[in-house]
Amino acid sequence: LINSISVTSSGVTVVGEISDKPFFISMTISGTFSKVLSIGTSKTSLTTVARQSDGSSSAFGASSETLGGKKLAGARDGVLIKITKSGALSTVIRSSAPNASRIWLSADSSLLLSGSVQTGKVIETALTKFAPTFNPTWTTRVPSLGQSVAISGGTSAFLAISSKAPVSGVTGWKPAAAALLLLGYSDKGVLNGAWALNQLTTPISLAYSKQYGLYGLALSSDQSVSIFHLTSR
Repeated sequence: LINSISVTSSGVTVVGEISDKPFFISMTISGTFSKVLSIGTSKTSLTTVARQSDGSSSAFGASSETLGGKKLAGARDGVLIKITKSGALSTVIRSSAPNASRIWLSADSSLLLSGSVQTGKVIETALTKFAPTFNPTWTTRVPSLGQSVAISGGTSAFLAISSKAPVSGVTGWKPAAAALLLLGYSDKGVLNGAWALNQLTTPISLAYSKQYGLYGLALSSDQSVSIFHLTSR
């Protein structure tokens, strides 16, 4: 099962599962594959990957086992994993909170990440911008139903969530049922825009280009897939 693919001018990186165990593999533009790197057991999942221009990669997901010498701190920790150009695991950072189940669900090449944080029945989405060293430069949390996608766009950051509760800073947002909410943030992590798509429910992916702006894929309540485009930015 392939969970994520990332492409740069230097090659291609893929993460996924083989027999319920996470794996990583990369390929150069000339078609030379690295060895398959197994990371953890079925207690670890790799949901997304970001390849860098130098051929190294960063993989993200969750783990409830010791990984890279780093022990479990919460119920399940989000993990950030740095992998060298040669395909060797070099760094593991855990994102944890007491009794919380965490997982990173999306990431882009600028290391803008989104993921869910669940403590008891309370579910939030964490949006964090990391430095190349995996140190957070800013972070924020919003109530959600768990699923999220984030992407950098110019000097902004965009977060799409499935929402069914008021969000601090978003005036008038009181959905009667689950709906898609798109949030915009400055390069310092300050909320500066919000757009509601009540006919959609669950974000799937986001894409951004300087020429065309922000596009996204999302599910509606009948499970059909729709494309949306942000025009008022």
